[in-house]
Amino acid sequence: MVLPGGKENGRSLRYVPYEVLGTTPNVVVDGAAQEATVLTLSHWPGSGTHKALKADTSTEICFRYLSAPEIAPEAEEARAVSVNHEDVDGLLGMWALLNPGVAWDHLEDLVAAATADDFGRITSERGAWLALTFADLLREGYAAALPRVAHVLGNLELYEGTYRAAWRRIEADRDALKTGRATLEEHPDIDLAVFRSHAPLHEWAQNSATDRMRILEIVDGRIHGFRYRYETWVQFVSRPLPPRVDLTPFLQTLNAIEEHPDAVWEFDGIGDLVPRLQLLDARGDAVASRIEPDRFLADLGEYLRLTQHDPDRIWNPYDP
Repeated sequence: MVLPGGKENGRSLRYVPYEVLGTTPNVVVDGAAQEATVLTLSHWPGSGTHKALKADTSTEICFRYLSAPEIAPEAEEARAVSVNHEDVDGLLGMWALLNPGVAWDHLEDLVAAATADDFGRITSERGAWLALTFADLLREGYAAALPRVAHVLGNLELYEGTYRAAWRRIEADRDALKTGRATLEEHPDIDLAVFRSHAPLHEWAQNSATDRMRILEIVDGRIHGFRYRYETWVQFVSRPLPPRVDLTPFLQTLNAIEEHPDAVWEFDGIGDLVPRLQLLDARGDAVASRIEPDRFLADLGEYLRLTQHDPDRIWNPYDP
């Protein structure tokens, strides 16, 4: 299946599903190149995207290409554009390439929506509403979603029923942090944010409250897990971020002091999109730890301080 696309520099681009690109010269947005890919516009690790085009989101990278196509003359051969997974950043980056004449009018909204969906960081309420709406549209796939992007951008009020429930949850948790019903403490030396609350907080509320990339959640006085944010998996360029540290060796310390009789600490792996350190029961469900939070914090802090500059233990998504 193909969809008509826009024209840039006199040649047409069409959306073609990633799995059927075949030998068609193509541009890949927010993903990995295929054999026939002539240009990659992606913040993914090792994507090979031109240095002058790099940006935090793939949507921004697409706009950088549109503003300076001479940087990548090889793209003149492209006849298709595609993404190898479904998410809002990929949708909006492709839509910008397919509709370059109108995309610039929506630059701020598109980047805000991509930032909210990818990074859980709310830079504007409208951007968050758009992200939630586009994510819902993507349940039907790119072929159905791409033709509806312009309508959503121009008529967002008609989609309130799509995003209202999710937004209310996010807003409630943001309000809890503002009013002190939930709290945030930051440890800049290890890039750690500690959230304490009476119920788990939505990740968008957490990520919008702190610039720290390592998140520890304590619910009702019990450790509920640690995660690295998605920003640390991609080639993030707007500011330097402390790298991920492999927490696999730290599992031995945690499991030696954990008093829960039917659960063990596990780590998803340093290369996972959003790797989590969690206490899992026999069914694989996350459960609350019985380690005292102060001791957990002390041990985690010591491990991170000792290892966060060790090149053999950190994640490096950047091109050589």
